[in-house]
Amino acid sequence: MYQRTLDSLQSEGHLLGEFVLPRLAGTDAVHGMPRWEDDRGAELKLIDPGEAWRGHELGHIEDAYGRLADNTLVTLPDARIGGYAHSAMLVPTFRASTMLLGANVSPEDEWGRMIFRTAHLHEWHPITGISMPSYDYDDRGRATHVVVDWAPPESVSLNFQAPD
Repeated sequence: MYQRTLDSLQSEGHLLGEFVLPRLAGTDAVHGMPRWEDDRGAELKLIDPGEAWRGHELGHIEDAYGRLADNTLVTLPDARIGGYAHSAMLVPTFRASTMLLGANVSPEDEWGRMIFRTAHLHEWHPITGISMPSYDYDDRGRATHVVVDWAPPESVSLNFQAPD
């Protein structure tokens, strides 16, 4: 459903949007440029955010909510300030390992259904289906042939339940 938005975030490097922080409720949204890389996660650069956004320490963590130019809602849960760029204007950069497209959600929200993709899942659950290599050697002990087999691993089901 949001594949076009994700493709734009990856291929164009960014989409313009407006963003707010929950603790700054009542302040104006600021312009920002999010991007997504499968191996690095989300990065959000805010464009001249104003005084209310400037009082954050590096590493400060909070959720960021936005609406992209294509009208897609986006949430960056547990985003941390990863740096500031100074030029003619202040540009704080938030980084998050997760980007939720299609909703502005808080940790208290309950989900009836969620569809997600993972990158580098083998790092969390190291079942790859790749076998240990087998070797053939010549008379001098040099490898002449190496075989590595792969078979799709069995599916792993994950069931999430809300805490009581």
